[in-house]
Amino acid sequence: MGKRGLNKRAQLTLFVIFGVLIVVGIFALFMILPKPEILGGSSSKDPMQNIRPCISKSLQEVLPEFQETGLYFTPVEYVNYSSQTIAYHCFTTHKEKICVRNDAQSKTRIEEELKNKISEKVEKCFENFRNANSGFDIKMGSTDLSLEILPGKINIRTRKSLEISKEGEISSGYNNFDVFLNSDLWDFIVLSNEIINEEVSCNCPRESCTADLVELMKSNRDYKMTIYIGSRSEKVYTIENFINGNKLNFAVKNCFRTI
Repeated sequence: MGKRGLNKRAQLTLFVIFGVLIVVGIFALFMILPKPEILGGSSSKDPMQNIRPCISKSLQEVLPEFQETGLYFTPVEYVNYSSQTIAYHCFTTHKEKICVRNDAQSKTRIEEELKNKISEKVEKCFENFRNANSGFDIKMGSTDLSLEILPGKINIRTRKSLEISKEGEISSGYNNFDVFLNSDLWDFIVLSNEIINEEVSCNCPRESCTADLVELMKSNRDYKMTIYIGSRSEKVYTIENFINGNKLNFAVKNCFRTI
């Protein structure tokens, strides 16, 4: 091989070496440069990682009580059962009259009551985030909070402008903190409504006004349904999910046979 060939190989080798050195230099420079203060990842200053789970937890903490006491936090008409206050969904003071149903199965009413219950907790989520990042200038707008009950889940819509900066330089801006929570609440509303429909459509007082739970369970095999009848003919229905153990209790005081 001639000198010209050797020179070309030597030049090519030098180019390769220079190229590798440039890449290594860029990588080293990237590693030593300071990282942005507020971006995603596992940083405690990431509001999506901190605030969203807190919002979800605010509903998780109150939902079991809400369901087990009959879809009201402070019911007007209720019965004491198994050391719990269970809300009436249909009530009458007359032995031989059909009960009058209330707004227990109203999806709009339930969404509003849950929203009002967790609103203070949601605000606390944002305040806790601010306190945990006191070294930053955090500006927050007003909170727009709403809930929507859907099959298998509850959507929690939270809109709040949040601007994070340090030393006058804006690092991040956010306004959407929406989350969803897996839930049986939709099914509980539908099934309790079916039970009440049967209660109010019976032939009073010629028959006992009690829903046929066996037939309902045949078409809703994921749920177990039971009934307790007290000494004053008050009834407490329980609907329980076989898989996760979530349950709904509610009470009925309806027409009953006196013979």
